[in-house]
Amino acid sequence: MRLTLRTLLAYRDGVLSPSESSDLHQRIRKTEVASNLLRRVENLVKHKQLLAPKLNGEGLGGDANTVAEYLDDALASEQVPEFERICIAESDLVLAELAHCHQLLAEALNSQVVVPSELRSLAIGLTNPQNQAALQRRLKIGLKSTAGANGNIIRLDGAHPEQSIEPAEVNATETTAAERSQVQAPMLASGGGSIKPQGLDLERPQLAHEVPEYLVGQKSGGWRIPLAIGAMVALLAVLAWQALGPLSNVRDMFVASNTPPNKATENGGPKDSVEPKSTDGKLNDKVDAPTLPTVPPPVATAKDNDTPAGDSPTSDSQISPTEVPPISDAVNDEGASPAEPSGKSFSWTPNSEDANSVLFVLKAADGNASGNASGNSVQRITANTPLPTDAEIVIPPTMRPTLNLAGHGTWAVGGPTLMQLSGDEHVTVTTPLCRAIIKGGALGREVTIAAPTGPVKLRFEEATSRAAVEVAYRPVLHGPVTDKLATKPFLIVVAVEGQVSVIPTREATDNKNYRLVVGEGVAFTDGAPIEFELGAIPSWYRAGSDRPIDLLAAADMHKSMNANVDASAQLTSLCSDSRPETAALAIQTAMLLGRWESFAGDCLNNESLRSHWSTTLTLAEQLIASSEQKAEALRAAFETAHPGRGDALFTLFAGAADSSQPKDVLPKLVESLDSVELNERVLAGHQLRRLMGKDLGFQPSIPNRAVLQQWRRTIASGPSFTPLDNPIWEAKKALR
Repeated sequence: MRLTLRTLLAYRDGVLSPSESSDLHQRIRKTEVASNLLRRVENLVKHKQLLAPKLNGEGLGGDANTVAEYLDDALASEQVPEFERICIAESDLVLAELAHCHQLLAEALNSQVVVPSELRSLAIGLTNPQNQAALQRRLKIGLKSTAGANGNIIRLDGAHPEQSIEPAEVNATETTAAERSQVQAPMLASGGGSIKPQGLDLERPQLAHEVPEYLVGQKSGGWRIPLAIGAMVALLAVLAWQALGPLSNVRDMFVASNTPPNKATENGGPKDSVEPKSTDGKLNDKVDAPTLPTVPPPVATAKDNDTPAGDSPTSDSQISPTEVPPISDAVNDEGASPAEPSGKSFSWTPNSEDANSVLFVLKAADGNASGNASGNSVQRITANTPLPTDAEIVIPPTMRPTLNLAGHGTWAVGGPTLMQLSGDEHVTVTTPLCRAIIKGGALGREVTIAAPTGPVKLRFEEATSRAAVEVAYRPVLHGPVTDKLATKPFLIVVAVEGQVSVIPTREATDNKNYRLVVGEGVAFTDGAPIEFELGAIPSWYRAGSDRPIDLLAAADMHKSMNANVDASAQLTSLCSDSRPETAALAIQTAMLLGRWESFAGDCLNNESLRSHWSTTLTLAEQLIASSEQKAEALRAAFETAHPGRGDALFTLFAGAADSSQPKDVLPKLVESLDSVELNERVLAGHQLRRLMGKDLGFQPSIPNRAVLQQWRRTIASGPSFTPLDNPIWEAKKALR
């Protein structure tokens, strides 16, 4: 539903369905124009001194009939945007009148108003010239006496055709009969249909040019001018400090100094012991080789690695001097100081932004990597220690650590990740599920990603080059999540800074390497690679995309999980935490570690976790699509938690084998919405949303009979599945 003045008033007065109201609530929160306009309407409605519009006004903004036609959806479509522009940008009076009328009609919704038949006859006959004489006698007032000061007759229009009633003969006979009239929701077309998508779109950036921002809402930008002035003063101070140095240097400009150059400074240090840098920003050629920095480059912070695509590249002043110049092949460990670390180990050095991150390592009893058996050893990874190369590393959601890939690059995590590290001269990251921003390192700029779609080598052509990498499973056909033809693995690589070369190391159909610049990407699946241009930037590209409450959950896990011990018991206890966000994070982490007991048993039956059901189910779909062993483990967990119903619950979640036909699957899902079991209602609602693209306002924790009847009517009309969009949704629409 578009966010317009119509829908904003409907949202304010509560005449929308729960799903539409929830959708508009999220849109209004994200749109400053709509938020300001809503506050302005509230202030105008409470303003007691605001007068009503004139009865004999003219034009769209002055004619009171325009408000009535707008509310009845009878105003011409080409006049609607102009009328809304007048309300928003020109007249508080008209906007207040519109809001008041809409509020009165909304309050009378679902109620019957008693209208005396005599009053109805008078009102209808008011526009009939044949009845004017009788009306004059009845009202004891002539039309001319109601004329304005300029002598014009007040305009009296006829009733709308759809509401017209044959006028009764007006006479002097008194009557006490009354008729009841049902008030309909304002601005609902055809007696209860959806609101017409007309009017100014409050989410369009062009609206700022059509309607000045200071007229849209309250003057909330008064603080911006002083802030801008303060920022400019601070910038000038920084520039002056960089140009002149400390205050003593300013004093020396006016006082002659007898101290010869390159002699002892104020603190006694020899000034000529260090050669100055050349004017081109590079190190002077006279610097001896042993003085070159040989320590590994600092690990890039999460803030640096989460810069969204399209932002300005990081300047040289923000990068370590060892990363700015090109890496020479002649530089090797022989030139490094023996007392300094070589940097050839996978490690994680937390900074202030990922200090609360928790990483796990999953080892089987025989020491090999495994992701399924519940008897595997789960341990928390200690920071500042080498990362294991003989086991699977598990990184939960909301954790954003930045890993050092043995000096060959940095791996800034952007979502739930399963990965295994290997290699020395050539680094390989084997992952069935990940989101990350990768950057080349000082010891090398090549990283190989071993995904289910095949291995791909990333070569970072510049020191500041970065690439966004996502390995995920996306639907291409309607069918079970476990069907390899319906849900396929995808490897998406997008250049977010500098130039990145993508080199498939398997036999490709076109045998082609891909050189990407900022905003360009390539997608790998079971077919030929697909090149595209970025159109929709995924939210995980950006820093701070996690909610603050989820960061608190990460802090809870950080405090609760101990290192150097089996973390299974601690994680199980955390799945029952009193804070829903913490419990949901623990359940999702357990799923990544191959433990499905909490998800199958308590998660879908706990109403306090209802805001996390969708994200948890989505993660579960990714996991069972990646491995048949994980799917069987979830089926067994359902059967253990719900004896006799486990297989049916798993089928309800993953999708039945015959779910390609709507008539075979939709009636069963709708009937499951009426189940007495909460977990069954949750899974059925999730599956309907996946197949139909809507939920009709159904809430599993609070089932509504009216919504169920609406679903039954929808299914009875012979619906079809919602067509699936191109799985590479990041691409521009013209390229999909």
